Amino acid sequence: MRLRDLVVGGLASILAGWAFGQWMAKVNHLPLIAGLIHLSSRNAGIALHFVFAFIIGASFGLLFLLFLRNTIQK
Repeated sequence: MRLRDLVVGGLASILAGWAFGQWMAKVNHLPLIAGLIHLSSRNAGIALHFVFAFIIGASFGLLFLLFLRNTIQK
């Protein structure tokens, strides 16, 4: 059950990260994100952006989906 929550949260965050990444690409913020690991390439910024999105989404899934599932059933 927990693994499923991690995967669902992670996949949902990848979708949301893609949408937010479109805006970030448009305003040229991806090299700024890549600067966090001392790089300046757009591709490094995209990869790092999706890593962060997956971590945040998986954390959300792990911490809150079980809580929400139990709350809805009551």
